[in-house]
Amino acid sequence: MTRPYIPNVKGDSSLQEISEIVVSWFHASSPEVITSQTKKWRRQHWNAACWNIWLHGIGPLLYGCLSKGQILNVFPDFFWDYLADQYRLNSQRILMLKTELSKILRMADNESIEIVPLKGSILIYHYYKEPALRPMSDLDLLIHPSDSKKLDELLLDSGYKILEAMKRHRVYVPSNKSRKGVYQGEHPDNPWQIEVHTEIYESFCGKQCNITDRLWDGCRSGMFGKEQGMLMRPANLLTHLLLHASGHIYINASRFMHLYDISLVGSRLTAGEWEHLTRIIASESHILYTPLPLVKKYIGWAAPSGIMEKLALETPSRLKTFLKGKTISYFSYCNIFPIWPSDKLRWCENSYSFICSMFRMLAPPQIWHNFLWLLRMILGLSRYFSFSIHLIRRK
Repeated sequence: MTRPYIPNVKGDSSLQEISEIVVSWFHASSPEVITSQTKKWRRQHWNAACWNIWLHGIGPLLYGCLSKGQILNVFPDFFWDYLADQYRLNSQRILMLKTELSKILRMADNESIEIVPLKGSILIYHYYKEPALRPMSDLDLLIHPSDSKKLDELLLDSGYKILEAMKRHRVYVPSNKSRKGVYQGEHPDNPWQIEVHTEIYESFCGKQCNITDRLWDGCRSGMFGKEQGMLMRPANLLTHLLLHASGHIYINASRFMHLYDISLVGSRLTAGEWEHLTRIIASESHILYTPLPLVKKYIGWAAPSGIMEKLALETPSRLKTFLKGKTISYFSYCNIFPIWPSDKLRWCENSYSFICSMFRMLAPPQIWHNFLWLLRMILGLSRYFSFSIHLIRRK
């Protein structure tokens, strides 16, 4: 999700306060609770609430939750219509993306290309009761690097074009689709893309946490609708969701949807899968721990006590203290002030990592690369001029 515009809210309420109210509605015990929270709201506050719902990716999910609870009469008609539209429009969008995913999996299977659908692509088929409850902005796929060229040719021949090529993934978009969107929430006309990954990692304080090999370990053939793809084992899927959520928390782009995904997968993990997860996390325990306090706070779900204790034990106390006092809204786009660099250093697991991260922040690797290149040029030119002066003097 690209960084959206920030609505201007005047008066007593801030975007973060409205965000906290909106996400609390998943556990609203009675209509009176919502009424007391919104009794002073004007139209601008309800508009900001709509913006927050889109920001957190929870429009369809909130509609499903509130409609079952019969708390409809506490909302203005236009707001309830917005939620109903989010569910209806996302249903159309998900149907379209499922069709595209089936098309890609079918092509790949014919060419013996192994594809692992990631995040929403696996969640809507194997975890959500209704696929329309989970928004998707793109199709994330993991492939072997050796299959990259072959899949690239298939996609280009099938009507896609390359929008962007990066180290860890290539982004494809339909050649015949406009990139102009509606951007008022979930909508089938909003742009979508295919992200083909050969690596899965997130960067914290300049250090990469790469879990690519772990995601491939234990993959098996599975069904995605009527088509066949590679299905990650649940512990590896949860590892990816935790890492993805942590990366978004780190860059102030957290979404409530991430927390809900984690609770959905984590609640279905067996004891054997939890044991597997603790074996593979290695030195990244503190990174995978990052979203779990927020999941417990907002969803009410927590990993088994033994697992939480192990992850917490290997997490720096300065990071645990920092997370304990913050909200999901603080770590989202609702917070117009990004996390301070000094706070980002809390993700360093030891003193050596802290010092290295300080150097990376003061002078990113690209600056050092450019500096060394300039130094080599100066030395090379100095040798050239020295040799030229030497020849002139001999003459």
